[in-house]
Amino acid sequence: MADKPIKITYKQADQLVFRNERGDVHTFLGGIGARWPRRIIMAEIRKYGAEIAGDSAIAMGHGVVVLRENGALFVETSTEKLEAFLRKAD
Repeated sequence: MADKPIKITYKQADQLVFRNERGDVHTFLGGIGARWPRRIIMAEIRKYGAEIAGDSAIAMGHGVVVLRENGALFVETSTEKLEAFLRKAD
């Protein structure tokens, strides 16, 4: 993980945020976990932007963070795609 935040584009976030048949994504906000529709998560990313999360969140499978007005929203990510992204970023 980098010492400074790695900002990512909407397109990069779209590639990294987890996908499933149900169309939902697991998140943590204020330490509380919940599932949200993926389309809402992507709208939040479009509105606020996104960064690569820290090592602890990445280890929990939530490697994208959205810094919203009411707190950091940690978003479930595809482990394989995030690992590939981080290798390229080094």
